[in-house]
Order: sequence, then structure tokens, then C-alpha cells
Amino acid sequence: GDINLSGHISASGEISSSSNLGADGDLYIGGDINLSGHISASGEISSSSGLGADGNLYIGGTSNFAGDVTLQNDLTVTGRIDAEEIHTTFISSSITQATGSNIFGDAKSDLHQFTGSVDISGSLTLRAGDMTVSDTLTATNIGAFKATGAIDFDDQNMTNVDIDSGTITGLDTDLAVAD
Repeated sequence: GDINLSGHISASGEISSSSNLGADGDLYIGGDINLSGHISASGEISSSSGLGADGNLYIGGTSNFAGDVTLQNDLTVTGRIDAEEIHTTFISSSITQATGSNIFGDAKSDLHQFTGSVDISGSLTLRAGDMTVSDTLTATNIGAFKATGAIDFDDQNMTNVDIDSGTITGLDTDLAVAD
């Protein structure tokens, strides 16, 4: 039958029940709790040491972790991740963004390095600063090229240049134009 107590229960051995075991107030247990059924709580579950589950752990509300969280396997998130910083050690696959814009860095002094090729299907705008190409720059089907500043070939030969109109000034040597 039922046992109703208004004081404390203490035991140096096992307390077991073949039916429900409940408490209307706080229940303090100093040792291990081993259950083969479900644990449900409408309030807080807290632990001053470890809290573990060998099976699935379902949390229907908001979870607040004051310390570090370590995962030993995969993490699948079906919602959004908001983070102030993300540090990665190894990325083995590509990251895909379906729509939207990405911003890399927050200062002109930031440096972003890519290994491999970068394929741009939209436009490339250099807002301020210099663009340096340390290898060969190949441009196919440019259409039109407009330079509002100086083009410096740094004493390199300029070959296969077709100038249809305009004036070339400032030459120190003779310029031969073939028809």
C-alpha cells in the first residue's frame, strides 16, 4: 500500500519499489540512481557532478549549459546556430550556402587565404587597396578594359596588344604601327 511520511527517509542499503516511487517535495539522494524505465520532470533536473544517459536524451525546453560541452560524435542541428566565434581544426568537406551573402572579416587588415581555385560567377569588386597577382593573370573575353590610373608593366614586354583607337603619349622610343 501507500507509505506517507512527513519527515526524512534514510537507508544505508537499497530502496526499491515495484510500483511508482514519488515525492511531492525535494528528493535528495547521495548515491547512484539506476533506473530501467523513464525519468520525467516538470521542473528542473540538476546535478553537482555528472549527469549521464546511455540512451537518447530528449529535452523539450531551453537548455542552459554554464560550462563547456564536449561531444564525442556528430552534431546534427535542424535549426540555426548563433555563435560569437567558431574555431575549427579540420574540415573534410565543402560548406554550401544556398542563398544569402557572406562577410569575411571586419577590418581592411584582415587576411583571407584560399588554397585551390576560386570560381566567381558574379562580379568581383575591389573597393579599396591594391590587387596583386604574383603569377600569370589570364583574362579571356574581357570585352572592355578601362584603367583610370597608371598601368605599370615594370619593364616587362607588352605583346599582342591591339589598340584600335586613342592616343599613346609619353613614349621615349619610336612606335611602329603595322597596317
